[in-house]
Amino acid sequence: PEIPATVWSILPVVLLAGAFSFLLYSLSRDIIGGVMLQFFVSVVLCFVSGCLYPAYFFPVQVQQLAQWLPTGIARTQLASCITGNAPGWTLPALLSYCAVMIAIGVIARVQHIRGVKG
Repeated sequence: PEIPATVWSILPVVLLAGAFSFLLYSLSRDIIGGVMLQFFVSVVLCFVSGCLYPAYFFPVQVQQLAQWLPTGIARTQLASCITGNAPGWTLPALLSYCAVMIAIGVIARVQHIRGVKG
């Protein structure tokens, strides 16, 4: 009974990771640029959000910003899967970030395709 609830809690984080990857690859011109952009942006966001280093290490302003970054919200959602204390705002925030990232990625990809053809 606990496994399906955990899977449903982790699914928005997986969706966010996919939308984030789609956005970054849509913004790049080639595969190497996409991989490099994906790596460096992910490392910076994860570092600032407290995924790689404790968030309390940073100044208060950075800590406040980190909780609203996509990686910070994803970290909060994953932590709530372990602790069982799920804040109600993380799911709508994750899905909103996903929708925005997919929309920007589609717009960037369409512009890229139009630029290649025209």
